[in-house]
Amino acid sequence: MRFTLHTGLSVVLLTAVLTAGSTGIHGGEADDDAGGGASVGQIPIPAHLLPAFSDALPNPAVTTVMPDHGWRPAWIVLNGTAPPRSLRGGFRDGTMAVAGAQSARQKIGELTLSGPQIAGEWSEAEGRITITGTLSGEQVAGAWSMVRAKDGEKIKGVLSGWVRDTAAMATSQAFAADASWPEYLGPNHNKTAGPCARPLVDRLDQSRLLWRSELPIDRGPGNGTPYQRLGKYIAMAFSGPTIAGGSTPVVARSRVFTYHFIPSQTGPYKAEAIKGLRQEAEARLPVRRELAGGSAAGDELDALAGLQVDKDANLPPIEQVDPFAREKYAWFGDDVIACHDAATGALRWTTVLPRATVCAPCQDHKNGPTNCTPCTDGERVYATGTSGRVYACEAATGKLLWNARMPTSGYPRMGGHYIENFNQSPQVVGGTLLVPDHRVTLYGYDASTGALRWTLPGGVGRIAQSTYWRHGDADLLITLRDEKSLVAQGVKAPAAERTITWGSQPVSGTFAAVSISDGKMRWDMPGNYNTGGFALSGDALVVMANLDTSSRENFTCELVCFDLASGVPVKRWATRTSRCKTEVLPVIGDGKVWVSMPSGYTVFDLATGNELARLDAPGGSNEGTAEFVDGRLFTRLEGSHGSGPWTWLSFRDGKLVLATVEDPAQGAKDKNSPDAPAVVWTGVHPLTSSYHSKPMLFPVVDGRMFIRGADGVYCYDLRKP
Repeated sequence: MRFTLHTGLSVVLLTAVLTAGSTGIHGGEADDDAGGGASVGQIPIPAHLLPAFSDALPNPAVTTVMPDHGWRPAWIVLNGTAPPRSLRGGFRDGTMAVAGAQSARQKIGELTLSGPQIAGEWSEAEGRITITGTLSGEQVAGAWSMVRAKDGEKIKGVLSGWVRDTAAMATSQAFAADASWPEYLGPNHNKTAGPCARPLVDRLDQSRLLWRSELPIDRGPGNGTPYQRLGKYIAMAFSGPTIAGGSTPVVARSRVFTYHFIPSQTGPYKAEAIKGLRQEAEARLPVRRELAGGSAAGDELDALAGLQVDKDANLPPIEQVDPFAREKYAWFGDDVIACHDAATGALRWTTVLPRATVCAPCQDHKNGPTNCTPCTDGERVYATGTSGRVYACEAATGKLLWNARMPTSGYPRMGGHYIENFNQSPQVVGGTLLVPDHRVTLYGYDASTGALRWTLPGGVGRIAQSTYWRHGDADLLITLRDEKSLVAQGVKAPAAERTITWGSQPVSGTFAAVSISDGKMRWDMPGNYNTGGFALSGDALVVMANLDTSSRENFTCELVCFDLASGVPVKRWATRTSRCKTEVLPVIGDGKVWVSMPSGYTVFDLATGNELARLDAPGGSNEGTAEFVDGRLFTRLEGSHGSGPWTWLSFRDGKLVLATVEDPAQGAKDKNSPDAPAVVWTGVHPLTSSYHSKPMLFPVVDGRMFIRGADGVYCYDLRKP
């Protein structure tokens, strides 16, 4: 194989001989002209709204700093409902909000905590609920009752749950000073957790839920419904929560940082999205009533269906729609960066950038244009919104230090079209903030000042998260670029053969190494690699290589390991596997390569590629994801449709063993083997997910796991007592 390696002013030509199936490596820089290219997506912003997006922020940031005291995490369960109803969050200065169905931010009532007494009353579609309880230590006991709206019947049940002692948590849940998950891929840049001083539990249902974040955060796009398409789910659109994006929390210095967006309730609105609402409502409501038995959303739609609207436009006045339904049609939204205490879940600060992002397309069916996971160096937290803005905030206070607008990203620079399925998130290395954009351009910013240092068109792909790699004294970024995006953006000419794509994910990709100091491409390696991603540990790079992509039926591949010790990739081994139809990326841990697929799990020796063990069991699919934690593979089985339970796998005595789940409230049995013990863990929190190749990860830091739920971030203690 022949490749060109650039070393300063000299060019050294090297020749390497690889095994069968080798591909070329080419040195040099990408063409400076990214070209016009075709944008992905079909939802244009109206032309009259484009001027609203300028390089400057439309409004200054609004930062709120919360006091250290006055917060107590809480979880209160109304037993006797099916399934039991839970009130999640906590008490701030003795008050806890009760959230409505349309948003975690929708307050329909509140509970009060005065001494040991808990009380509350609120109305829902089913009726008016009253609770009275007492707190003994951290345990809640008491009763609840409801007068049903439809017939006046009174039903009742008992309360259970807990209210945490925050002062005690600050000590018992203290984190090691260097414990972190500072970016999307974690502290080691490869989805492996750092060490924990205490042993972890043997089963996931032995873990303990500690808190839900004080700041409510609505669900991810995997739970979305196509209400903007006026399809059969129009009624569900008004009963379901808002989408807040699909980002993953990051953790450093006992702080949890999040990014999400909130639709603006002040418009302008995507009016055409509700065109024909009256006809849809009239047609769907009878079925909806039969299924749901009456709801506030149904009552609202009844009212909307009865409105006298213009017969030509069929548009009900947007002002007559409930605010938390109306916001789903807002074009613009607020970018929200927040910080919580990792030990207690108390909100430390929020920084809100009003009307700084594009939101309406993100509320459509399962859409979420970018990963948008922030990153942190401990001193600052960096985030990107859906419209191509870059923010740097002080980690301790949330103060906005600088912001920038990527030259070719977002609206309207992308041609006014919505870009979806973009899984790149920022990383900070040695004072350089690496930020990719929707047009697969990589930018290097000065992390302290926001000054743009360099630009590399075609430096990244859309799907595979780029990974930091240090070789000698050089800091490099390993990227896996998909051919489809490079061609679309004019970085390279189309290949003669057709690139196979399944859904939105191309299966033909090319590797590259980029110098972080100057943005120069050191080498690139074309090939037919699965662009979902790769695993990098030390000098070992592992990826699935596609051998036959002529059709789904003929699809075959091999697991390939490259050795980067010489500075360029040299094939170490390759092994064909029948288990190659995977969307869960390989993970490297304990000298092994762990692969999770729909049909089960396989473990290979990292040094030789020999298969060590395999297990037929529920595995990952639909953009699931896996992490390596304390010698075990932690797999989220599904990452696209709002569910996503987990398994915990270990390698013992030459065999793969799945941990069982004995608590029926936290486990899901295999319907094909009802007598077998459950091995799938669901937790107790409401589930959510991202969608299409942008999985939410679940950072594990010093034995604590942080998960985005449907209404906020949840923290579980995985350590043994």
